[in-house]
Amino acid sequence: MMRLRFLILFFTAATSITACDKMGSCLNSGGCGDSVNKVCQKDESKGQELCSKHFSPTPYLEDFEALKTHISKSYANLEYLLKHYQIDPYELNKQTISEIKAAKNERQAIDALKGFVKKFHDGHFKLREPKNDKSDRTNDNKKLPISKTTPAEKACTSLDFTWDKDYGFRFPIAGVTVKDRGGVEFPYLVFEGNKRRIGIVRVSDFRTTVYPKICIGSWEKYKTKFESSCDEKCQDDFIHSFMREAIVNQFYKSLEKVRAAKVDALVVDVTNNGGGTDWVEDITALTTTKPIVCGKSGFVKHPHHVNHFKEMLQDIKSNSPNDKQKISDMEEAIKIASQICDRTPIWTEKDYKLNCSLVGFRRGDQCKYEELRHEGKKKYGGKLFLLVNHNTASAAEDIVARHLDSKTATLIGSRTYGAGCGYMNGGIRFQLPNTGLDVRVPDCVRVRADGTNEVIGIEPSIHLDMKQMKDAAFLKTLLKKIGTAI
Repeated sequence: MMRLRFLILFFTAATSITACDKMGSCLNSGGCGDSVNKVCQKDESKGQELCSKHFSPTPYLEDFEALKTHISKSYANLEYLLKHYQIDPYELNKQTISEIKAAKNERQAIDALKGFVKKFHDGHFKLREPKNDKSDRTNDNKKLPISKTTPAEKACTSLDFTWDKDYGFRFPIAGVTVKDRGGVEFPYLVFEGNKRRIGIVRVSDFRTTVYPKICIGSWEKYKTKFESSCDEKCQDDFIHSFMREAIVNQFYKSLEKVRAAKVDALVVDVTNNGGGTDWVEDITALTTTKPIVCGKSGFVKHPHHVNHFKEMLQDIKSNSPNDKQKISDMEEAIKIASQICDRTPIWTEKDYKLNCSLVGFRRGDQCKYEELRHEGKKKYGGKLFLLVNHNTASAAEDIVARHLDSKTATLIGSRTYGAGCGYMNGGIRFQLPNTGLDVRVPDCVRVRADGTNEVIGIEPSIHLDMKQMKDAAFLKTLLKKIGTAI
């Protein structure tokens, strides 16, 4: 791999060259990026000038070709965003190639690649330096078994739970009458004024692993379910099922406190919530008594999903062998995911017309499970508002979209980020061959009832200047707006 060759040559140069009077040899060693002075181990005012003379764009052009090929086969939002933002893929391809060829150093070439990505305005389409991201587990990064005797805190740390999350409200609590307050992971407030009583519950994050205290209490109960150690499947069950229920129960406690205060309206605050996992669906279902409109959830037709659906089919056959409808629906999903669509010609053929779509949709009612999970819990059925800002993204946008499509809530704040659906079953991982940059593209879509993709963001019906959220008067303004809308 060229990148590996670069690294080996750079290492040789770095260890053999001790003075920059040999800059030419250093630069010819195979790359010459912004770190040229480090390679030569001595400051050199002419370093970048010499680098520009010796820089070759070829590896970055090769990476660009690899990037286009990958997203043509894996990027769920490609067609939608090209149309929505009126992007001409043929012209964008020419522009990016021109920028890479004009680059004078590595940084400028990488900036050209990242500029290509930015054209899509997609929060889940990322080009980033490779790192050990514990939240993105792959088959090469398996979880080690956890012993039954492992202390709960240590077990939760092994499961990648973090301990520095701030769950609190982002606005000052000033200038208003607070009747009640409480909660830790899901703090709540009850206000009274102008003959109105309004409750606010904060949901700061839909990621499971930012709730370590809930993990500690849950692990003590969960470890009675296995014999001596908890393997990878056991750990997945804990995080995705056991912890899901525990987190939802904690949210429900705050919801019940607000309900007991007999509020005229409930505000669910998801500002600065960058999303997370599927328990957002439970929160959505618990905050309305009306039927939920799901819209459509789609997936990229790709071997990644073929394999995932085959695993799901095997689980259904093992656990529900008589559920012929579920088996049939999953077999149909496998068939759809196998229908690969080649979109690579859009970059090199002007006005190329696609005769296929890379996105498929599963049949069947995807909302049924939401109605089955909450026996014994009383759902909130009053006036509901969702407070959002530009940092409300991904799964946090899903609760917004579901409530708006179901006409069960009013959105207040500023336009959401526009990330939509992210990565199913870990996503389709890819690394550029020369620069080593990690490529992340969403492999799924969430389509709202009106046909729009969540990836473009969601506009509130009641606007607030969310840049003023830190101001002392913000909360008073928020409550006044809600009081008027009730």
